[in-house]
Order: sequence, then structure tokens, then C-alpha cells
Amino acid sequence: MKKFTLLRRVPAIRYFNERIELSESIVTKIEDHWNGLIESGKSFTRGDVFTVKNVENIDNNVEIDIVLSDYAHYLATIHGVLEEKYFCRVVHSSIMIETSDNFLVFGEMNNNTALPGRIQCVGGGITREDLSGNGILIDMERNASNELVEEVGLSVNNHNQIEKFFPWAIVESGPQKSLGIVYWAKLSINLEQFVEYYKEFEKELNKKGEQPELSKILFIEKEGHTQITWIN
Repeated sequence: MKKFTLLRRVPAIRYFNERIELSESIVTKIEDHWNGLIESGKSFTRGDVFTVKNVENIDNNVEIDIVLSDYAHYLATIHGVLEEKYFCRVVHSSIMIETSDNFLVFGEMNNNTALPGRIQCVGGGITREDLSGNGILIDMERNASNELVEEVGLSVNNHNQIEKFFPWAIVESGPQKSLGIVYWAKLSINLEQFVEYYKEFEKELNKKGEQPELSKILFIEKEGHTQITWIN
């Protein structure tokens, strides 16, 4: 598929209750890498991760089949331990946040994440919680909505925060060729209001003893070249 495709509809992402099959030598590489990370002091949790088995794109109608793997396989992939044919190729949501005064919002990932220092849109990988009632289809809108709440405290159901929320594009990115389902969130609040709101959101996380996923928030003016960086 193309690296960037505007969506006619949300891709159908299907899970058939299958786990990826890897050779013993590849499993050993993954295990050794995982054990090394844990021994170095990393506090990662080895949860489920879905990886792409097949992608079909007919006239920009995208269908994706996924199978089950785990976080150790994902980390071995992004850390360059595995050859391409053994990659854990993830599907994730990305939300392009636009304030009411036309600034685009990005974040720098915190040290407690898999990709510290990386600048990206709000978003995250799919989980079992995103499975629809039949246990086969992934509900990407639910995933994206949850990521907005978890990372910046915004709710798509609160029209005082978000005016419009819709699927926009699918993007293939990085050496691992991950697939990002991009939603657009047009806010009902301006840049200054968003910054103040996020500060309060971060304070609430700190009170709970939780660390924000983002270490920085960055803003880029949509129709110009002005960039404002606010460091948490």
C-alpha cells in the first residue's frame, strides 16, 4: 500500500484468534533481548500486542488481518534485533489535534514509554479492549477516543472540548512499516485554553502517582511556520 492514503472509510481490521508462529531461533532472540532489558532495570510489562498478517488495499478501501504476539516481540522489532520478515508490525491510532485557532498539537514521548524522545501525534496501539462484540473486528474509533482521554484528557463526547472527530488517513511509517489509522480532532478550544487544560490534567495525574506519557507538548501553526514549544 502507499505510505499515505486518505480514507474513504475506516479500515476493516480483523482478528481471527490466532497467535503468530515463529521459529525457535527467533523466539530465543526475542527472549534474550527481553531478559536483557529487564536485567538493565526496565519495568516493562509483557502484554499482548497485535501484528499485521496481511493488508489488502482495493481502491483505497483497506482491509487488515492481524494476529497475536507480545510486547517482547514488539521491542525486539523496534530495537533492531530482528530481520524484517520477523517484525512485529503494529497497527495503531494517531490523532491529529487541531485547536480552534488552527494550531496542530504533537507530543514528545516520556522516558517511561517504549520510544522515549520520539515526537508524534497522540495515539496508541490496539488492545483486546478494542475488539468489537463479535471478538473479530477492531473498533479503531474506540481506541483513538481512549488514547485522547489517557494522554491529554480530552473526550470526544464533550463538545466543549472537541467540535469534530473523524477518520482521515492511513499512514505506513518507520523501518518497521507500522500502520497508523489517523483521526482528526478539531477542538472547540484555542491554543491557550488547551495549554491551561493540559496543565490541570497533568496535575491530576501527578496526584494519582501516575507519570504522563508525554514529556513535552509541541504546537505548530497550521497555515504558517511558527512553532511554539511548551516544556512540561
